[in-house]
Amino acid sequence: MSANPYASLGVRPFINCCSVRTVHGGSLMLPEVRDAVAAASRMFVNLDELMEAASARIAELTGAEWGIVTCGSAAAVALGTAACVAGNDPVKMLKLPFT
Repeated sequence: MSANPYASLGVRPFINCCSVRTVHGGSLMLPEVRDAVAAASRMFVNLDELMEAASARIAELTGAEWGIVTCGSAAAVALGTAACVAGNDPVKMLKLPFT
């Protein structure tokens, strides 16, 4: 395997002079984050249980009522918008995006 996994796909890395943005691949991972991802990749867990625990931890760290893990800022905006539209109404949630 190549040291550069993007090279085999023909994708060129670049020097990011803009900021942390989803379209630029998000951000680089700190060594502690890479270690945590490696450790987590060796186990199976129930994803609903993981999301519940991660959401509670995010809330604890930020002081917010709740948190949610997303794959990027665009996904976070979409989920936030859906929450504003549907609120706590499960019928509306099931009908998204046609409420």
